[in-house]
Amino acid sequence: MSITFSANISDPNTHSVSEPCLCAQMAESFSAAMDGDFSDAVKADLQGNAQDGCPWCKGTGVETRTQDDRPELNLANDNAKRILAVLNIPFDHCGEITIPEARRAVLRALNSSGAEALERPEEAVYGRPRAQEDGSVALRPLRSYSPPLTTDDILSRVRRFSALIEEAANRGATCIYWN
Repeated sequence: MSITFSANISDPNTHSVSEPCLCAQMAESFSAAMDGDFSDAVKADLQGNAQDGCPWCKGTGVETRTQDDRPELNLANDNAKRILAVLNIPFDHCGEITIPEARRAVLRALNSSGAEALERPEEAVYGRPRAQEDGSVALRPLRSYSPPLTTDDILSRVRRFSALIEEAANRGATCIYWN
């Protein structure tokens, strides 16, 4: 799960984005299309492997969607919770803050030592022993892993949030929202 921060830009620029459709992922040229190669040969290969009734590509193997250029910052829930805490904004999975309030929060965060208290150590959670497909036994199978989050990491994310605020303000936004 993640939380995406964005801005209330009233008229974002839009453009079409073409991507290979997942219904054609068995095509030999799928990885070439993922790298942006949409030559006639690649399109033909994708179409040959696409499903006729696919709701996204309509059997062409190439999905075209409209994307806007609204500034965004996407963070894992735990990272977003820590960023909002260092900004002294109450955590909720959705909310909004005005541009001036957000700027003040960033200035306070960058000029205080609050990020140190929000560091996260590296954490690995192991499960019970279990049999593998090859007949061996994994004695400590990894169930989940959380990388460490240092003060520098937290402040780096605050700076990215600040850049989002400035880009949004330059484009006429009045608030930042997240969900």
